[in-house]
Amino acid sequence: MKSNTFARILFLGLAGLAVISSLSLNSCRQKTITEVDTVYVHEPDWDDSASWTYRQSGTTSGLVISQFASSNVGTVGGNNGTVLRTTDMGTTWSAMSTVPSYSTVYGIWFFDAKNGFANGDGSYIYKTTDGGNTWSSISFPSSIWQRSICFVDRMTGFIGTADPYSSPAGSDGEIWRTTDGGYTWQQVATNSTGGIYNIQFSSSTTGIATGKFGAAFYTTDAGLTWNQSTTDQPLGFYTHTAFINATTGFAPAGTLSNNSIGIDSLGGYLAKTTDGGRSWTTVKTTPYALSGIATNGMGVITAAGWGGNLLESTDNGATWNHTKLGDDRWIDVSYANATRSIMIGTYGHIVTRDR
Repeated sequence: MKSNTFARILFLGLAGLAVISSLSLNSCRQKTITEVDTVYVHEPDWDDSASWTYRQSGTTSGLVISQFASSNVGTVGGNNGTVLRTTDMGTTWSAMSTVPSYSTVYGIWFFDAKNGFANGDGSYIYKTTDGGNTWSSISFPSSIWQRSICFVDRMTGFIGTADPYSSPAGSDGEIWRTTDGGYTWQQVATNSTGGIYNIQFSSSTTGIATGKFGAAFYTTDAGLTWNQSTTDQPLGFYTHTAFINATTGFAPAGTLSNNSIGIDSLGGYLAKTTDGGRSWTTVKTTPYALSGIATNGMGVITAAGWGGNLLESTDNGATWNHTKLGDDRWIDVSYANATRSIMIGTYGHIVTRDR
């Protein structure tokens, strides 16, 4: 559907009050949000007949990280130790046991439907073997709080950290490596530039790490050593990356505010690398912060932004189109498969779209 003027058609399907119930032994009482609205968003010369559908999440906690172990099974982490699980590509969601002692779950990694890890604030990593029904703690040898987790295989994984008590907050970061499935960890990198909020590997030997204050690094030896990359945004906050091949990728960013603690919602960037993360160059600036990004592997790249703003490319990043979905702060986006995308954000909001 094409439109010469921006149109937004909101179909209200059902609204009602949900029953507040106790979800599990470790979870608090939460209000279920009943949202089944379908929102169509269009811009001039932007042909997008696909729609976003709000899904019931069962929580009002902010959601910050998502990961799909398969096309059907996905997990989301967020504030108040919240962990949600879907087994039908994001159509329905169930609350799992909260991750103990965490104010926010920043990292989620599942190998399959049952076995995975979660991490965030604090000095413990949490492991589950039953899909998140129960969590067991593993001591982490750093006093700096964890901000990301990534595994190359079931034995080799990485954790990025950021120091909330450094000056400015989050200016110190570390990268840790495990080779025994997460039971023990060795520090392989440290820097005073910025915390590490994202680690991604394109092969068993090649990976990148990005984070706060333009922090960016790359490795070519399976994460044993990390080299500093170059960026043109020293105040950029790069929390996610999406690669369309081994060398070309994109990183959305928000501009850090003057107090260097949070993101300034009025500004953001989209950076690109063509050399496997060795250098990042701004290709687009936006009046709103950008956060999550994902690709369907068939040319479509979706970037989530604050204030309901979205950027999307259908030609592997050659051109970008702006749309808007409500006024939420969208934090992360994932693709369950080539046609279904899932986006998460504040107030427990989850939307899906089928192209």
